[in-house]
Amino acid sequence: MAEREPTDRRKTTRRRVLGTGAGICAATLAGCRTWVTAIEVASGDPLWTIETEARIDSSPAIRGEYVYLADRTRLIAVDDDSGTVVWEATADIPGDFRGVVADESCYATVESGVCAFDADTGDCEWSYALMDDDEIHLWTAPTVSGGAVCVPADAAVHAIADAR
Repeated sequence: MAEREPTDRRKTTRRRVLGTGAGICAATLAGCRTWVTAIEVASGDPLWTIETEARIDSSPAIRGEYVYLADRTRLIAVDDDSGTVVWEATADIPGDFRGVVADESCYATVESGVCAFDADTGDCEWSYALMDDDEIHLWTAPTVSGGAVCVPADAAVHAIADAR
């Protein structure tokens, strides 16, 4: 059997993955430090890396040219081409952030409540505390469907109408 040249039938394609510039984003945890890296898919080379101030417990969300990250203290929007932080937002409800993007908003669960932020500016649109901090803890990102923001908590699902 004849050996094939390494270039035979090999095709390299450059494409957008998960909506980011030319790569994907991944969170890496080492001790108490977390980095998010965009990677060139074709070569595997890193395009940019940023370090967050706190641990990231949820997957990055992507909308347009922004990558959204929720670390333990805030929601962050990062330009997917340069890795530049575009905006950071905190909530009036204390706790760890877990975020999701839907339409024009970023929604985040924060310990005992839900917050909505403008996806382009990071401005807080509304927040809603489900119960006192000691009574409930939200450990997953919300789900957005049919104009409602849904969060599972304490053997129940809470559906909150989008307050916009």
